[in-house]
Amino acid sequence: MTVRRMGRNVLWIAAIALLPLAWLAAQPSYVHRSQLDPTEPLYASNHLRARGYVFPWLITEVPPALGPVSFWARVIPGNLALLYALALCPVALCWILVAVVRRWSRGRPAP
Repeated sequence: MTVRRMGRNVLWIAAIALLPLAWLAAQPSYVHRSQLDPTEPLYASNHLRARGYVFPWLITEVPPALGPVSFWARVIPGNLALLYALALCPVALCWILVAVVRRWSRGRPAP
């Protein structure tokens, strides 16, 4: 198996590893209402529906009392950054693996 072919296979594995992350990011979850309403006390148990099972990143429920809230106000940037970092981990590890294998194969004498 050539290094180029192995690198392509590793990238396919990385792409497949991102599928569970996309699934987790699409799952319904809840966030505290204070994310949209700063007057909401933190000890209250009011929660809004959101997306992202592990890191809720998008608030999908806007109470009528708050009125229309723009899309960008409903995005939680910190959680979106965590999802982005998690998505990069498998890809970065695969690139590092390919680089190590290429370096190792260059140093070996030809058979």
